[in-house]
Amino acid sequence: MITDTELLFSDAQAIPNGTAVLSTNVYDTGPIGIPSMLGGAGTVPTSMTNAGLNLGSGDPLYGFILVEAQGGTTPTALITFESSAAAAMTSSTVHWTSGTLAAADYAVGTLLKFVLPPSAAYLQYISFRYDLGGTSPTATVTAGLSRDVSVWEQHASGLNFT
Repeated sequence: MITDTELLFSDAQAIPNGTAVLSTNVYDTGPIGIPSMLGGAGTVPTSMTNAGLNLGSGDPLYGFILVEAQGGTTPTALITFESSAAAAMTSSTVHWTSGTLAAADYAVGTLLKFVLPPSAAYLQYISFRYDLGGTSPTATVTAGLSRDVSVWEQHASGLNFT
């Protein structure tokens, strides 16, 4: 899997318990639209805000979450990928959700991956959101976007594939 620091939302980010938190980085996809030149000669063109950006069209774009640490008693996690018109990710739209994950579903070393829905209308700012449940849950994750994801899977040694 090839990653890019510009598309890394969480880099070994410690997730606290008790409240949903955004990834360390919120990505600004930049305004889209037709530049407005109505200001006259010598003025800087402005653009319209995102009415809906179609990320993932053409070649698929993948989201990934690598679980680096996990703790607590019966911990659970809910992870979403969202977009918003505001940098603070208020009134966000959820484009992907992990659903509530039990501890075994996001054990240390787990690589969660998903394809960004190409038909979704993504707003200007995109981010991951993490929400832990259980008794004193903790987690550390690295998350981002990539054009490819690892498909390698570990198997017990001595397996005979025929």
